[in-house]
Amino acid sequence: MATLKEIIDSQSNGSCSTVPTIGLNLQIIAEMNLLVPNVLVSFEDLDISANSAAVHAFLQPAAKDALRRAIQSRGKTLVLTSAYRTVAQQYLLWSWYQKRQCGISRAAEPGLSNHEDGLALDTPDFDAWRFILASHNWQWLGDGDPVHFTYMGRGVRDDIGSIGLKAFQILWNKHNPGDQIKEDGLFGPKTASRLDQSPAEGFGATRLLKLTTPNMQGEDVRRVQETLVQAGLLTSNEVDGIFGINTEIAVKNFQERNGLSKDGSVGPQTLRLLGGSITANRSLQLVTVSDRWLKALLNAPTTGASPITASQDGLPGGIASSHTMANTDLLRVKGLAAMFRQVGAKFDVPVALIAALASRESRCGNVLDRGGWGDRGNAFGILQVDKNYHTPRGTHNPSSLEHIEQAIGIFVDYRQQVQAKHPTWEDEYVLKGATVAYNSGVSNVQTKAGMDIGTAGGDYGSDVIARAQFYSNHL
Repeated sequence: MATLKEIIDSQSNGSCSTVPTIGLNLQIIAEMNLLVPNVLVSFEDLDISANSAAVHAFLQPAAKDALRRAIQSRGKTLVLTSAYRTVAQQYLLWSWYQKRQCGISRAAEPGLSNHEDGLALDTPDFDAWRFILASHNWQWLGDGDPVHFTYMGRGVRDDIGSIGLKAFQILWNKHNPGDQIKEDGLFGPKTASRLDQSPAEGFGATRLLKLTTPNMQGEDVRRVQETLVQAGLLTSNEVDGIFGINTEIAVKNFQERNGLSKDGSVGPQTLRLLGGSITANRSLQLVTVSDRWLKALLNAPTTGASPITASQDGLPGGIASSHTMANTDLLRVKGLAAMFRQVGAKFDVPVALIAALASRESRCGNVLDRGGWGDRGNAFGILQVDKNYHTPRGTHNPSSLEHIEQAIGIFVDYRQQVQAKHPTWEDEYVLKGATVAYNSGVSNVQTKAGMDIGTAGGDYGSDVIARAQFYSNHL
C-alpha cells in the first residue's frame, strides 16, 4: 500500500495525479463531517460530470444551493475538472510545486488553498458558464486561472482548511495510538511527516463495534447504520456515526433475524452478513471492489442477447450484439462512471455490472420519459426501481446517487438470497443469478442452465453479463 511520500517520489515525473489518494481523501472528508456535522455536503445529485475520479464533489451547503440554482437556470451539464480538495491532495500538489515538478506553476500550502474551503470549482467550459455562475455569486477568477470559480455568497465558513487539517490529525491519532500528534488544525513539520507516512488508500484497521462508554463513533459505524436502515431496523434519522443504544438494539435484531449470537457487537460474522468489509478505511464509500466479484463477472457464462432483445437495435442476437448495444450506450455510461465506482465500491459490486444493468434497464437513461420513469410509469431511474415493490428514492434525478444506491442495494440483497438458496454454486453463477433475480425475482433462479427462462427477452442474465464483460474493458 503506497504512502503519500512514495506517491510524491514516484509520480513526480510529469504524470502526477492525486487519484491514488481517493481512499484517504474520503476518510478525511468523513472525519470533517464528524467534527462539524454537514460542514461539507455532496453535490453529486446535481447535473454534473467529473472528468476524473480525483474530483470530489463536495461543497459547503450554501455554495451547493447556489450551484444548484445556476445549473437549473442554464439547463446544461456542468463538467468539472476540480472541486473540493483534501489536505492530502493539496499536500501532494504543494510538494510537487516545492520540487518544481509536474509542471505545477502555483500551489498553496496545505490548509490555505481555496479548493480546501469547499467554495471552489474548475470547469473547462468556463466561457459558457461565466455569466450564469456570476449571477449566483460564483466569481470567475479571470484570465490568470480561467477555469476557476469561487463562491462569494453568504452563509459560509472561512475555517474549512483548518478543519480539514484537524480532521487528518484526528484520523492519524485514531490509527496510530503510539504516535500521537497535536490536533490543532495547523500545518507544520509534524503534520507533514505524518502525511508522508499515511497510506494513500486510507487507514485500514478493522475494529469490533459495540456499545461502550463513551460511545464508539466513526464512518465504520455509519456504514453499519446505513446497512441497518436498508434492512428496516433503523430509521435514516438515526444514522449519525455514533454506536448508541438504538444501534445496539438494531444489531441484536439483525443477529436474531440471521441466526447469530445476539450480543449486539459487530464482529466478523455480523459484518459478513451485513454485506461485508465495513471497515474504518471505507469512509464515505468503499475504495475498491473485491477481486472475488470481479473474477466472478469475468468467468460468468453468457450467450449474450436474444434475438428479441437485440432487435431493438436491428441486431441478430448473441454476445456480439450485447457488446454493440453496450457500446452504443458507452458515452452515457462514462458520464456516470465516477458515481458507479462510488456505489460499486460501497456495495462490492463491479462497476461494469452496474453500468450493464443501467444499459439494459434504460439504455442508461435514454428511453426514460422526462420525469425519469419507464415501464409505463411503473419504474424509476436508470436502474428502474419498481414502485410496486419499493419506494423509489432520489426521484429528483433519474441518475441520482440515492437512486443508484437503492437499486444496487436491492441487487446485493438478491445476491445474498441466491447465495443462501444455492450455497454450493460458484460465484459466477451466484452473480448471474442475482442479475436474473433483479429482473424477475429469486424464485426464477432454479438451475444454472435455465435461470434466464422467464426473464424479459428470455436472456436478461446473459445479456447483462455480456454487456458487463464489455464494460470491464472500457471503463
